[in-house]
Amino acid sequence: MKSKLGSDPHSVQIIANWTGATERTVNNWLSGMAGPNGLYLIRLLRKSEAILETVLGLAGRADVLELFYELRRDSTKSPIVRNGNLLRRGAPDANVNDPDRDPDDPKFDPDLADAIGPRQLWFLQELRRKPGTTAGDIAVFFGVSLKTAKRDIASLKQSELISYTGSHQKGHYVVLSQ
Repeated sequence: MKSKLGSDPHSVQIIANWTGATERTVNNWLSGMAGPNGLYLIRLLRKSEAILETVLGLAGRADVLELFYELRRDSTKSPIVRNGNLLRRGAPDANVNDPDRDPDDPKFDPDLADAIGPRQLWFLQELRRKPGTTAGDIAVFFGVSLKTAKRDIASLKQSELISYTGSHQKGHYVVLSQ
C-alpha cells in the first residue's frame, strides 16, 4: 500500500477516505506502529489489491491467491458493466473518489444491495435474540455512525425483512421472515 501510494502527497487522506479512519490512525499504520483491524482491514482489502495479495499470502491461502491471479490475468478478456459504465474486472468503480460516497451505503454497490451485509445480518440475529435492538446497538458494535446504522435498518425495512411496530417512542423492530 505504501509503495503504491507513497509518492502521492495525499496518500494518508486517500487511505483515510477509503477506510473512514482518522489521519492519525492511518499514519500509525503506515509507520508500522499499528495495523488496521476489523472493519478498517476489510475496507482496505476492498480497495487495495496489494493488501489483498499480502493477506492471502500470509494466511497461507495459495489456492485463493492463485485464483486471484488467474482472475486478474483474465480481466482484460471479459468486460463487465456496472452502474451503466463499461468496466474491466478488478477495475476501480467510477465513484471511488466521490467525497459524498459512503462505502457502506448499498446504493453505491449493486452487488452488495442484493445481499444482506454483515451488520444487517447481525441486526436480524440480535432482534431474534433480544427484541428492542436499535440502530445505536449497530453503531456501537461495529463502530459506524448512527446514520450508517439507520441506513442498514432502512434497507432491511425496504427488503421487508423487518418492520417497526408500536408508537414512535415505545415501539420496536420485529423480524418478518426467517
